[in-house]
Amino acid sequence: MTIVSLVGVSVGLLITGLFFYGQRLWMPTTLMLAVGCSLGLSLLVAAVAALVRSDPGGVDVAALIAAGESEGVEFKETARWNVREDKKDPRMEQVVAKTVAAFLNSSGGTLVIGVDDAGRALGLDRDYATLRHPRCRPIRALAARHAVHQPRQ
Repeated sequence: MTIVSLVGVSVGLLITGLFFYGQRLWMPTTLMLAVGCSLGLSLLVAAVAALVRSDPGGVDVAALIAAGESEGVEFKETARWNVREDKKDPRMEQVVAKTVAAFLNSSGGTLVIGVDDAGRALGLDRDYATLRHPRCRPIRALAARHAVHQPRQ
């Protein structure tokens, strides 16, 4: 985008030189045309990029869970709660961080938190209970928007 902005400034200066001969570089007309061309070209390129974007939407989490774990998909029951000891455990956060690091160091992958190894969506209630600070509300809202609701058996 920086290159597009520089090209826009150059086009603006060229237009100023062609139509306003004798205009100084620091004059308001010259500066306004340069900045205007830069912004206009940037908006045009951003609009074209948005239209051409190949990602049609989000991930189908339900289908991802139904397919089960694989080399590129990992399920974690919780991110902060130790299920065996029934308490918050910082080691669980390290396990999640190691999984993310492994995906980043390989060809990538998807980590689904709140789903057990059998593919049952258990939710994130235990993790949410550890996030009582007011600054964590955006995290809860984001997770609630992407939650998968499956009937419990």
